[in-house]
Amino acid sequence: MNELVYGINIFNSPLVEEFINNPTKEHNKKKWMSEFYHKRIQKKWNKRFGFRKDLYFISTINGIYAHPNTVKKLINAMNQR
Repeated sequence: MNELVYGINIFNSPLVEEFINNPTKEHNKKKWMSEFYHKRIQKKWNKRFGFRKDLYFISTINGIYAHPNTVKKLINAMNQR
């Protein structure tokens, strides 16, 4: 199913994931840190602060691909502007 909102095509695709897990807090790597040290600290922060669920969309030249469950949320967010 294809919907047109503000001239942007929005495609339903069950192959696109509904949510993506992002760390709540990101660790900034400094010059003096090794990659191993940076990953170890990020792992500890993930354990302490957890992850947040963000809606996942794929934007292409043709339009936006989204999971069928999130298309309505995307259209509502675009209409609230």
